Amino acid sequence: MKVNYLVYFIFITVCMSVASLAQAVNIPANFGVYKISKSGTYIINGTVTGQYIEIRGGADVIIRGAPGTNPTFKGKGYGGQARSSSHIRGGPSKSLLIENFTFIGKVGHNFMRLTGNANKVVNNLTVINNTKAGAGAINPGPKSMVKNCDIRPHDDAIKITEQNSRAQDNMVTMDGNGSAIQLGWGQRAGGAKHYATNTKVRGYLIRNKQTNTDNNPGRSIVGGIFENNASDVKITGLDIDMDPQHNGHYVKLKANGGTLRDVLISGVIHNTVSVHPAIKPIALATSGKGKIQNITIDFGNKIKPSDVYKDNGVTGFKLGGGASSSSSSSSSSSSSSSSSSSSSSGGAECNKTADCKAIYDGNLLPKWKVASCNKKGICKCKKNKSKKNCSQVKK
Repeated sequence: MKVNYLVYFIFITVCMSVASLAQAVNIPANFGVYKISKSGTYIINGTVTGQYIEIRGGADVIIRGAPGTNPTFKGKGYGGQARSSSHIRGGPSKSLLIENFTFIGKVGHNFMRLTGNANKVVNNLTVINNTKAGAGAINPGPKSMVKNCDIRPHDDAIKITEQNSRAQDNMVTMDGNGSAIQLGWGQRAGGAKHYATNTKVRGYLIRNKQTNTDNNPGRSIVGGIFENNASDVKITGLDIDMDPQHNGHYVKLKANGGTLRDVLISGVIHNTVSVHPAIKPIALATSGKGKIQNITIDFGNKIKPSDVYKDNGVTGFKLGGGASSSSSSSSSSSSSSSSSSSSSSGGAECNKTADCKAIYDGNLLPKWKVASCNKKGICKCKKNKSKKNCSQVKK
């Protein structure tokens, strides 16, 4: 990971060096559509107001706020295109750096929608796009990094939906709708290497008819719907402290036909975990040929097995902290010690059979299946007529 980040910083340096060869250009104070078709540095000096900036060419492009001028881009409306439009779009052929200004928006699912295979870095932006009109924030496209941003949307904040998309050291304040980290919707989700580290999440999300299994991840802190294959997803260092009215999912992932595999989601939840009674804090679902494989979710003791919904298309699930951490430690010891440790822990492993399934489904030796949670709070498994503590037959 460090090597990858270093590569991105090298790209920034290259961008700055190349772009500095040409004279910087001030973006007009008022514009409808501002088109960038050449390499260079484009400056937001003070406040500029316009519909959108479109990057249609050039090799190396920088869009930067001028120091000391309170650089601000105010987005105009789009009429009938309000929800589908974005205020910065496109991409050059080699490298793009966008940094050091505030965006204040009115509309658009994406304030920014970058495309193409250029190496893209979005750094040190404040994005205020929370007008309750499905207003989202940053979709950086493939081969991208979003870092050091303060994002206040009314829809998805950071969309690391495409191949090799990353985010680091961002603050997200949710305003009732969307996902703080959005891994994608349908065909727009896929590929490998979706990383986010050290994201602070504040504000709240309000459930609006969502269930554990529907195709709308839009009221979840981490969400995604997958019709294509996706892998190597690491969302780590989440720092979650939601307002009391929050009642949306913490994680909601669904595989619709595609396979989502090798997922790690971890962090700290400061507040009391609370969601709408119709849903679970963690929802993992599949449909058709969809599969979710090898997924670990670790919020310490804040998330219990009973807080997880998962269906039969989910395998290799591990829950960190609390009950599952005790079962993991007991499985590494001898059979007798695992049994005694479960008993001596006061029966914390399970309260009902569903808890056992959340811990052990997909993690047992061949032909072993979860049978029950016994009166002592120990998960029991069976194979034919044999029964053992599930911790004894864990892979």
